[in-house]
Amino acid sequence: MSLSRNWISKWKSVDDPCWEICHPWDNSCCGTSVGMVFVMFPRCFRVYLPLYLVSDLMSHGFNVKALVLHTLPNSLRSTTFLTLQGSLLFTFSCLLRKLLGRFYMYTPVFIPIACSSFLGILLERKERRPPLSSYMCVEAAYGLYYTLKSRGIIKSVPNGEVMLFSFALSVLCHSMEHHGKDLSLSFLRFLLNPYFPVVNGSIVNTLCRNTLLARYPTTALILSVAETCGWSFLIGYCGRSLSSMVTMLLRRKTFTNLMKPWLHKNNVQFGLFLAALTGIYKLSLAVFRQFLSLSKASLLAGALAGLSMLICKSPFTALYGAVKAIEILYWKYVQVGWLPSVRHANIPLYSLATAIAIHLTVCEPDNVSKQYWSFIRNITRDST
Repeated sequence: MSLSRNWISKWKSVDDPCWEICHPWDNSCCGTSVGMVFVMFPRCFRVYLPLYLVSDLMSHGFNVKALVLHTLPNSLRSTTFLTLQGSLLFTFSCLLRKLLGRFYMYTPVFIPIACSSFLGILLERKERRPPLSSYMCVEAAYGLYYTLKSRGIIKSVPNGEVMLFSFALSVLCHSMEHHGKDLSLSFLRFLLNPYFPVVNGSIVNTLCRNTLLARYPTTALILSVAETCGWSFLIGYCGRSLSSMVTMLLRRKTFTNLMKPWLHKNNVQFGLFLAALTGIYKLSLAVFRQFLSLSKASLLAGALAGLSMLICKSPFTALYGAVKAIEILYWKYVQVGWLPSVRHANIPLYSLATAIAIHLTVCEPDNVSKQYWSFIRNITRDST
């Protein structure tokens, strides 16, 4: 669809046939839709299998039964959902061209991908739909922000991603104990727990079983924070490096390149970022718990822990945290009756966000996130 970028971003219409605008590599509309299935399915499977594999290994360890009954079926189902979404994009685009007789601003990409993503998400598991809609909202917000910024409509704020992440982490840490089924909060709880409750006016580590350390709570606190930082660094560094290595293996890269992820500075920075986040949070929480309740202390400790973003600045991570924080606040206000609850709202929300993200990928490829642009290219063999 690269041929459409020149006119699609200028609010023009053209009467060119669909194979010149949407699929110049094949004159057949049906052949293109069917061909995209064969192109996308193996590539999507190579994307989803490492994600589910790493997640299940961290949750259940090496369990052959879990790999067969959980990892493989879920990978195939997610692959089918994404493959159908990509294939139907070309189907709906060609249908609109035949019905309207021309291509308009939103008919090549925006409307077709909104329809195809609406049908595709119905194939995905229900528990996967909320995180998918959250992720696509982040991609859409990221693209819209940088598109408006490139046009001079808005200006960036110095360290804005750090402030946004501090706000998001403050809300997330405050809500950890009340939204246990959320994957993001479960990961945060895995990193940040246990707490340091105040017992008789002193800080006592709940993991500490050594009576000698129990007599010296400050020493126990320092040792526990140091241990937490070390484990968090290993989780971030090794997890990200292993994920990259598995992806390289599935893409049939040479074995000589398998050491590159372990030497990449971004993976080291991510490990340091997680180490700083957990260390600042636990230390701040222990101090604030001397004179504040756990709820207020976690709120302030989360805000301070957000400063760890200075080590590894990531606007996408800050946006994702903000979206999750807004989602949690929304459901909190729904429970108290301040806001209405909309059933299955994640389906149209996913469709709209995906339509915006894909539309910007076609029209403004320089303003979408690098990982999403790389993802689109990988699963479509750069046919877009």
